[in-house]
Amino acid sequence: MSEKAKIFVSRNGDAFSVKVSGRATFSVAPTMRNIVQRLKTDREIKHFSVELTECTGMDSTFMGILTQLALTCTRLYSEKVKVLNPGEANIKLLHGLGLDRLFDYVDTNETIMTNWEQEEERNVDLRENAETVLNAHRTLIEAVPANKDKFAGVVAQVEKELK
Repeated sequence: MSEKAKIFVSRNGDAFSVKVSGRATFSVAPTMRNIVQRLKTDREIKHFSVELTECTGMDSTFMGILTQLALTCTRLYSEKVKVLNPGEANIKLLHGLGLDRLFDYVDTNETIMTNWEQEEERNVDLRENAETVLNAHRTLIEAVPANKDKFAGVVAQVEKELK
């Protein structure tokens, strides 16, 4: 079983970046969700990137949170999230859910951000975790309606569990 991903953040003026190290799954989705919430309130951030050089894979919940991030940046700044060094496997995952149009992919050897700090992980209860999973999958469907067939079962099951 692979180890839980670590999430790092870096800020330089109006640029904010997240670096994902390891396999990004529902277990780190609440951490990413908190970053999306922070983005909504910090009006000084104008440019956002996600560094995936060290990301060994993503599940649908994590991709749903990335989609929330992309939609938020588009709404607030009319700018796409830059996905740095995603690698073929991660591009394939994002393309498989029709999310490729939401991001700008950039392969670079340059170090854009240097002052990385590990994002504090919050312990979440089962209900909050289920709500995060539910909202992530609803976002995947909202962004790409064709995803409804893929995730209708997940949404129905989580909604049932939350009742």
